[in-house]
Amino acid sequence: MNETLAKHHANGIYPLPPLPKLKGPFKGPKPKDFGCYLDTLQREDFFFIRFLFVGLGTWLMNDEFSDADFDEWIRKNDLSHE
Repeated sequence: MNETLAKHHANGIYPLPPLPKLKGPFKGPKPKDFGCYLDTLQREDFFFIRFLFVGLGTWLMNDEFSDADFDEWIRKNDLSHE
């Protein structure tokens, strides 16, 4: 997290307020990139995670699945707000 913040600050971007008590190094291995976890998901699991992220106001992309597939999954699981 500190690496990402430093990179953004170097570009004049301040995505988070200062976190004065957050200090590293953190114990344990550095986690894999989030995309690595998404690549291992099956279609249904990926759509469920995508649905949760949409609720948070963001979007997850995967070239293997079209928006029409996702919309069909929403209808099939009765998650539509229509």
